[in-house]
Amino acid sequence: MQSAIRFRGKLLDDAEESLVHSTANAQSVAAKAKQQHKQASWNFCKVLLMLLVVAVVFSFMIVWIKLTSMVGLKGQR
Repeated sequence: MQSAIRFRGKLLDDAEESLVHSTANAQSVAAKAKQQHKQASWNFCKVLLMLLVVAVVFSFMIVWIKLTSMVGLKGQR
């Protein structure tokens, strides 16, 4: 009877140790995932900002070409 109680106690201790280890591992993975998500969001914002800048420059170039052609400025020949 005593050996059965000790065996069950050892099983409970092992299960608790495994649970603590698993919980710590899950928290570590969650922290890494949060950091990666934050970095990915920042990269996405930078890409959108670059696309906006390119679109604005492209639009400005089209307007500049139209204005200079309306005024009559031509390239040197």
